[in-house]
Amino acid sequence: MPELPEVDLVVQDLNRKIQQIKKQNKNHAKFTDFKTWRKDIRYPLPVKEFKKIIASQHSDVLGVRRRAKYIIFELPENILISHLGMTGHWSFYDGDLANYKIQKHDHVALQLNHRYWFVYNDPRRFGFLIERSRNDECEYFSGIGYEPLEMSDQHIDDLWSVSQKLQSNIKSFMMNQKYIVGVGNIYASEVLFKLRIDPFKSVRKIKKETFRHLVSEIKKTLSESIKAGGSTIRNYKKMDFSEGNFQKKHLVYDRESEPCSVCGKPIQRELIAGRSTFYCSACQR
Repeated sequence: MPELPEVDLVVQDLNRKIQQIKKQNKNHAKFTDFKTWRKDIRYPLPVKEFKKIIASQHSDVLGVRRRAKYIIFELPENILISHLGMTGHWSFYDGDLANYKIQKHDHVALQLNHRYWFVYNDPRRFGFLIERSRNDECEYFSGIGYEPLEMSDQHIDDLWSVSQKLQSNIKSFMMNQKYIVGVGNIYASEVLFKLRIDPFKSVRKIKKETFRHLVSEIKKTLSESIKAGGSTIRNYKKMDFSEGNFQKKHLVYDRESEPCSVCGKPIQRELIAGRSTFYCSACQR
């Protein structure tokens, strides 16, 4: 599943294309049409809402941004919220859609300026694309936690205080979107190894100073991954179908039985909350 760095890179690619469209079209990028092929993704595609937006005077695409692992297309009065699920992917096509070679798992395409298309493909169909009023955005995202790249010292201290009342282990806490968003299986495993923290350790036993180092390392690791183009493990590719490079820097993730880069002992894999957890039992105590 794409995590925060990978989603952030998709948002950057989408924005780059939108800015190119605006530059070529007198600073205009309007949502002018759409095409659906397969509607069997997580939620029904909002066909009626798409038609209303196109028919209105408020179909300008202002930009794209990220909230947690959600992609938000901004329009004057509405937002389109995309989640990539396990295998979702956005691509770009310039031209008449009649000449477009439809891929097996293409679900929907959004047209800008009667010419440019953003195509959503999702083999496992866990992703979605929905519409909401801009006024409903806060309510929609009310149940999710802090953005790790934007956390202040006060945010960190407040979150540590919350953690001291919980029963979960540190890895489950890091991956719980209620507390901190975007840190999935890959980056939780990597960060805990870098700080030599046992992923099974109770979050209540993490001292405040260690917790501060933890959030700092989360920020650093996520930022490094974004700069490296994200982690391509199985399905994730950037908008132009090129792969990321951060997986080449993974120290433990997906390295079961390989020697630890610090002590040489085999990396282990165990399940935590149903997810594979990679760690070194000698270094992480």
